[in-house]
Amino acid sequence: MAIFTLRAWLAHQWAARSLRGAGSDAVRDLAQQVLRRPPPAAAAPIEALRQRLYQDATLIEVLDLGAGPGRQGGGVRSVSLRRLARRSACSPRKGAVLHRLVQYAAPQRPLELGTNLGLSAAYLASALTGCARLHSIEGAPALASRAQQHLQALSLPATVHTGDFAEVLTHTLPPAGYRPDFVYLDGNHRYAPTMAYLDRLIPHMPAGSWLVLDDLYWSPGMARAWRALCARPEVSLSIDLFWLGIVRLHAPPHQGTYRLRW
Repeated sequence: MAIFTLRAWLAHQWAARSLRGAGSDAVRDLAQQVLRRPPPAAAAPIEALRQRLYQDATLIEVLDLGAGPGRQGGGVRSVSLRRLARRSACSPRKGAVLHRLVQYAAPQRPLELGTNLGLSAAYLASALTGCARLHSIEGAPALASRAQQHLQALSLPATVHTGDFAEVLTHTLPPAGYRPDFVYLDGNHRYAPTMAYLDRLIPHMPAGSWLVLDDLYWSPGMARAWRALCARPEVSLSIDLFWLGIVRLHAPPHQGTYRLRW
């Protein structure tokens, strides 16, 4: 763990509340519904896929458009599926929280930025109901292709789009009219791109929408972006779980910012 991340974790542990002391009734209800429950039944086939990936030595070419563990973005690298699954895929614990949050929020137009191998997308899509469909964006073509295969094999309602986040948001996703009501942002973990995506997305998200940021303390830039997001007037509620940040938009009354241990 990087020195910055370790220091941030210690500070978070010192300041965070337990789930029992989570603040308002609404926040306690969300914590109980989303954070306290055992793994969802939908986790079994997703975790079976993870175990297969852990054993898969297949090499793929990954185009880095953003930042990530051990790199600063840019260029093409060859990496095995098992290394990707172990180092950068969504963890079971985080996936369970994402799944239950989608169940809680019941979005109709969920969006993910950063598909990777599709494990987080699988947790998100497996909680959808009705005609809702997840759109997920991945910058690396080989990863996007693999992720789409995984989601299809799991028979989940999800479509993976390939390309730079900003380009896909502007030109590929359904034009004028596409207003995501749940966004999971897990890619390009730097301040300026993250703020640009938020500026692009938030004005088009309807009242009561949810926005989730991954790896809040991966870098000083991500921590700065999280603080800037929490300070925006559109934010009615923000919950800092250290590894994840959950925000509700355009949903008065203002309920404040909470740090929770989970």
